[in-house]
Amino acid sequence: MSGAICGIINTDEKSIHRFSENNMIDSLKIYKLDNIRTINKNNIFMGCGLLEIEQDSKNEVLPFWDKAKGLLIVADACIYNKKELCALLDIKKSGITDGQIILLAYEKWNEECPKYLIGDFAFVIYDEKEDKVFCVKDHMGSRSLYYSYENGIFSFSTVIEPLKSGKKLNERWICDFLAMKSVVHQFEPEETIYSNIYQVMPATAIVIRDNKITKYKYWNPLINENVLKLKSDDEYISEFKKIFFEAVNCRLDSDKEISIMLSGGLDSTSVACIAGRKLKNKGQKLVSYTSIPMEGYKDNTSKYRFANESEYVDSLKDVIDNLEINYCKSEKKDSVSDIKRFTRILEQPYKTFQNIFWVDEIMDKVEKRNSKVLLTGQYGNFSISYGDFLVHIKTLLESKHFYKVIKEIYECSKLYNQSMLTTSKCIIRAFREYKNIRKISSIKKKYEHSPLKLDLIDKWDIDNRIEKSRYGSINLKCKNIKEYRQDFLDPVMLTQIGNIESKLSLSHGIVQRDPTKDKRVVEFCLSLPAEQFVRNGQERILIKRAMKGILPDKIRFNFLTKGLQSADWLQRLQPRYNYICNELEAAIKDKKSNKYLDTEKLKKQLKCLKYNSTHNRSMDMKMIITSLTLYKYLNDKAT
Repeated sequence: MSGAICGIINTDEKSIHRFSENNMIDSLKIYKLDNIRTINKNNIFMGCGLLEIEQDSKNEVLPFWDKAKGLLIVADACIYNKKELCALLDIKKSGITDGQIILLAYEKWNEECPKYLIGDFAFVIYDEKEDKVFCVKDHMGSRSLYYSYENGIFSFSTVIEPLKSGKKLNERWICDFLAMKSVVHQFEPEETIYSNIYQVMPATAIVIRDNKITKYKYWNPLINENVLKLKSDDEYISEFKKIFFEAVNCRLDSDKEISIMLSGGLDSTSVACIAGRKLKNKGQKLVSYTSIPMEGYKDNTSKYRFANESEYVDSLKDVIDNLEINYCKSEKKDSVSDIKRFTRILEQPYKTFQNIFWVDEIMDKVEKRNSKVLLTGQYGNFSISYGDFLVHIKTLLESKHFYKVIKEIYECSKLYNQSMLTTSKCIIRAFREYKNIRKISSIKKKYEHSPLKLDLIDKWDIDNRIEKSRYGSINLKCKNIKEYRQDFLDPVMLTQIGNIESKLSLSHGIVQRDPTKDKRVVEFCLSLPAEQFVRNGQERILIKRAMKGILPDKIRFNFLTKGLQSADWLQRLQPRYNYICNELEAAIKDKKSNKYLDTEKLKKQLKCLKYNSTHNRSMDMKMIITSLTLYKYLNDKAT
């Protein structure tokens, strides 16, 4: 079962006010849920909006109260290892639901139970016998979950709306959001746009007992740095395929057609090939959706990037004959389309405006086909197709494997038909670029593309706090593989992805599933020696070798060019300049917004935009639209 959950638990055992219950349930109605159920038991209220994805989810009863055992549970969960769990629990799998298997796991292993679960989940259990609240989020943070704990009252929800009554906006969060020039929304992991509302982090459990709240991580694969040592490349590939194929196949359970968001790269196409084979055996087709540039797009990308990935997607027809391909041009859609709607769905201003409009269109098409499952391969760059040549060289240099460095440079030079001197210069230049970024010392220069007032940077000590985080300039360097792997499990990144996916998919009544983010896949990839990812000058060799004979060679052997999604985002905006100017003028005049926005900086941008003379169009336009998402959010009556 997947969907949305909410609840209130008064640990002082006082009854819950009926208004609070109704307000919580009403807040979920912006999202498309198949049915909503509630439980009210004196000091406990739990609500659940369910999505009926497969037969088991239609039999799901959540929230559920096991009176005999004194356990109440509400869950937003898709558990993928039910067969394994049923064997461990010595029960029959037939018809068992996600909520039931979680509760049985809790009965057997108590707070250790999340370690045994594989899936996308967020759940809350109230244990009457222990008078304990147990709140958990899955290993990779695939589902959103928020909470507040004040005056003995623990409130929780998949979305913020049911929790925000009486809460004030978090000024520090807003300033952090505006200061960060990347698409990352924040760098304080647990904070939200509202004070005293927090996010549950990936692989984290929260326990409330005796009016004390305790948080702890129950999983961290980076603690164990033992490298997996197998006898041959074939053994590595065999083990990888067993794990990855299972990660894909276990996500195909649905009574409706299976959809996939497809690019021309290695990750989603690998997922598609595996899923297509499995579905063909069931007599089903796989329906794909790919974003391509708008009509009239003028391609100005480099020769190493391509904006239209249809050529590579079309090659899948040769190996997946049950694949239905759909291309989405998102005509008349752009980065300023539906800002108010997106801020309501995401419950905050956002920076993912370069692609959110076409992702939303794909989800809309999936919804209209009455499909419930949308596969992706979004996390693949960090797992199945990881392999960065510069990271590999840095790792070898630090390990003093100089002969291997020379060999890699030699093989890379052959691959790209260039001299070793040219390759070496490219490596040195790349290392220097990282170093030069870190030399920027002036606050004004560092935040020149931020719309935030400079005095607020000082007020909230933003620069010092960023520098102490993984997003500081000290971390803007070419990293070795150990440092790079730490970024794979960055809780800020994982939580942001999980939140956006959860809320956007809920707005269409569907669920996203990413096999490349499966816990088993991630653990396996993190255990591999570096040479299983980069060797003989070639990057991403693990997935390329594993998909031999399965993935078209046109995709598998493409190392010279990479797809560039949303390449046309700036061109889409050109007919909208007048609208953007009007909105920006309104934002500059708005009292709520200019509390945070550097209006003088934005006035200069407005002038440039009016005369179509922005000197750095991409960075400038990002700053403008980021400001507009804040303006729209702050002035929405629903905020």
